[in-house]
Amino acid sequence: MTQAGRVRPPKLLTVCLYLGLVFALQVINVFVELADWTSLDGQARLKRWTAPMVDEGMTRADAETALRVAFTIIAIVSAAGLVFAVYTALGHWVSRIMLSIVGPIVAVYSVSQASFVGTIQGVVIFACLYQVWTPDVRAWFAAKNGKPLPAGSAQPAPVGTWPPPMAQAAQPGTAPSEAAQSGTDEADLPAQPGQARAPQPAARPRQDVVKVWSMIILILSSLVAMGCGAFLVAYEVARDEMVRQQVESGANWMNLSAAEVRDTLGQLAVLSWIVLPMCLLAIGASIVLLLRRGRQR
Repeated sequence: MTQAGRVRPPKLLTVCLYLGLVFALQVINVFVELADWTSLDGQARLKRWTAPMVDEGMTRADAETALRVAFTIIAIVSAAGLVFAVYTALGHWVSRIMLSIVGPIVAVYSVSQASFVGTIQGVVIFACLYQVWTPDVRAWFAAKNGKPLPAGSAQPAPVGTWPPPMAQAAQPGTAPSEAAQSGTDEADLPAQPGQARAPQPAARPRQDVVKVWSMIILILSSLVAMGCGAFLVAYEVARDEMVRQQVESGANWMNLSAAEVRDTLGQLAVLSWIVLPMCLLAIGASIVLLLRRGRQR
């Protein structure tokens, strides 16, 4: 079957869209929690989350550091899940496996938040992962990646073919062909005069490395640019409030003064102004490369 004859199951695109949305919400949730780290509500949640670790003998500062690391890991895993969801929708074999590994991690984290929204997100992730491994989706992945079809799976039908073609049964009294008697494939026999050779399946196209890296850079640059932009907006709009919350919060375990906190935020703002244009350039270059690759096809 040729590449054009393979039909993506409609539910696969919907499932990957749901998974990508849930992963994106998790990344945004982590950024919001870290941005709200020094507020009164954020400190109340922080004390509630770190209370078990403090009861086990950890200091408050070490517990908060461990929580920051955990949030960072969840953000990275969720961002990776977003990338894997995109490539799973495109039919990438390894991305579907990695999505099945990353998805349960994010689902368990969502359920562990003990909230209604987190529980719904966890259930959605598990339900979508089940749909990714249904027989029709497995058959489509096998056909697209040139692998043998799973046992009991039907061959995907060509585009625009309905009903699917059925095998022609031999008519009674008809002698089997010479190829059937010899056990060889008819496509391997030399074509007779006036007889057209059966079309051979098209070779599997090589994966476009430039397109793959362009999509990865586009997604990662967009996430970094979004974080830098959110910080710069907050820094310009509520700079004094950020300094005050940082100084008065319990997270100021280094006992920084207001001037030191202001200098630190200023350095982060300068770094964000440097990183943001670089991310925008990377986004623009990735979009141009993707458009050119699309036109070449």
